[in-house]
Amino acid sequence: LEDPTYQVYDQDSLRRNAGWLPTLQIGLGKSVQTVRLNNNPEVTIGGYFVLSQMLSYIQGLVSLDLSFSNLKAADARVLALGLSKNHSVQEFRMRGNCIGSEGATSMAEVLRSNETLLLVDLRMNSIK
Repeated sequence: LEDPTYQVYDQDSLRRNAGWLPTLQIGLGKSVQTVRLNNNPEVTIGGYFVLSQMLSYIQGLVSLDLSFSNLKAADARVLALGLSKNHSVQEFRMRGNCIGSEGATSMAEVLRSNETLLLVDLRMNSIK
């Protein structure tokens, strides 16, 4: 998430304050327009399920980048559910994953119900 006022914590600060994780807090009247989770292969399908639910109701997000995150077809199906209900995302990048033809078909189905997507990047996904 991008917020110029977000404080980055170093490892020493995190150790001193063990027991909590820093989160991005957004003030009233502000919105997140871009989420970049690219190069993040540790995210599981459970994480993508939470992201999909968020996409179902958040309406300020314009760009989502999940490139090079080792996504599989099942992850793409889960994300497609949220994207099909979202009407603010204009750019969705999923380059360099492993979604294959099955995942690409899920993303194509999104385009039937989502008229705001202007860019869907599925390059390098083993699509045949």
